[in-house]
Amino acid sequence: MGSMLMRLLATAALLFTCAACEDQVQPLGAPPSTERSDGAAGDEACKVDKVRGLSESCCESYGVDACGAGLFCAAFDGRSVATCYPNNVRVAGETCGADQHCLSKTCGPKQACAATPSEACEPDWGCAPVGRDRYVCVEKRCRAVAEGYCETDGDCESGYVCRRASCRDPATAKYAGESCSDQSVPSECLTGSCFKGSCQCSKETDAGCPDGKHCKGGTHVVWGTRCE
Repeated sequence: MGSMLMRLLATAALLFTCAACEDQVQPLGAPPSTERSDGAAGDEACKVDKVRGLSESCCESYGVDACGAGLFCAAFDGRSVATCYPNNVRVAGETCGADQHCLSKTCGPKQACAATPSEACEPDWGCAPVGRDRYVCVEKRCRAVAEGYCETDGDCESGYVCRRASCRDPATAKYAGESCSDQSVPSECLTGSCFKGSCQCSKETDAGCPDGKHCKGGTHVVWGTRCE
């Protein structure tokens, strides 16, 4: 009788213990929990591990720990979920967030990768430097500042001015209406524009623009100082 009573008490205790922990037991066959307990709780994008692999989803808020070595975490190209990309994979004109994202190792101020000298370029992207040599985008090609090309007057030698990406000497450069060679690089014209053998007026104020025939667009402002 006593032995039977002891067995009943033991069974009751076991049932009580299982009932208390039932909510914590994961059903057989259920996938493992992905909930994080390292400060990312509540962030849906962070229900993944750190140090993710190439092309795996990742959490940008982990910073450098989001992906493995040589990878970065971002949601480019219309993605709604961040993915691990290899460093230096984004080509000229593609969206970037840091220099390490770009093949050229230069992410421009408009969040687009700058072009390398071997790539086609656009002014909005710019051109990446090579060592200490700077380049500027001229007619979709990256040209070296050391060869007389420029973005601002500061790229030119003292006394020279930057006109349409070329450093010009105001004392010797040709003005609108003067003859020029269309093949001359950099342009012989102060404005940097030679069209059909004649220096053209720029859209900026240019006192050397005498009449409409010198305007590439054919429209001349009455007071004779600029083209439109």
